[in-house]
Amino acid sequence: MNEETIASLKQRTLEAFPQVPPPNFEEITFHGCEECDGVRNDFKDVAWWMASDKLVYANFGQLPLFTPKAYHYYLPAYIFCSFVQRDHDTVIEYLIYSWSPSSDSSKAFWAQRRAILTDEQKELVRDILRAVIEDESLVYHHKDAERGLRFYSGKEA
Repeated sequence: MNEETIASLKQRTLEAFPQVPPPNFEEITFHGCEECDGVRNDFKDVAWWMASDKLVYANFGQLPLFTPKAYHYYLPAYIFCSFVQRDHDTVIEYLIYSWSPSSDSSKAFWAQRRAILTDEQKELVRDILRAVIEDESLVYHHKDAERGLRFYSGKEA
C-alpha cells in the first residue's frame, strides 16, 4: 500500500468510527479464562484512538476473544496499527482472518461482528481488503483477502 492509500484509509477510519467511551470491563470479552482476563485487563478503560500500537501488537491474535461490541469498538485501533506495523504484517494478517472466515462455524461467529458494523464501516473494510489484494508485498494474504471481500460483499453468508 502506498502512503496516499494509507492516509486515505486512516482518514476514512477516523470518520467511520466515532470517538465514544470504551465498552465496560465486563463487555470486553465473554468469560473469565486467563487469556480473556488478560485482554480485558489490557483494554480496560482504553479508548480506541488512545490504544497504543504496542498494546494492539501485543494482542494481535486476540480479536476472536472480543465480544461483538468490543470487536466493533477496537477495530479501528487494529486498523491503524496494521498501517504502522508495515515491517511485520501480523496485525493486518489477523484482521484479514477476522474478515475472511473459512469455515461455516467461523462464518456465523464473524457474521455477528460484521452485523454490528455500519454500511460505511463495511465499505472501509472492503476497501482495505482491496488495497491488500493490490499490494504485491502482501501476496501471501491475497487469497484470504479475496475471501473476505466476498464475505463483506454479501456473496458468502
